[in-house]
Amino acid sequence: MTEQISLDLGQAAKLCGVSRDTLLRAIARGELRAKRSTKRERDSLSGKKGDPAGKHLVTRKAREAWFNSLEDA
Repeated sequence: MTEQISLDLGQAAKLCGVSRDTLLRAIARGELRAKRSTKRERDSLSGKKGDPAGKHLVTRKAREAWFNSLEDA
């Protein structure tokens, strides 16, 4: 079985046992590193033309570092 280099937020959230919104907040605060996939908007109805439309991708290393930095509940 091969291991994925990166996961989308839904997959990463399942592995960490948190919600997708929790990961989005961590990305916004700069606590979790993530990249947007390179897909771009094609029509102007769903945003400005050329705005990133792809998914957030999180590497295994970044996900593990963020998860390990959390305080125990």
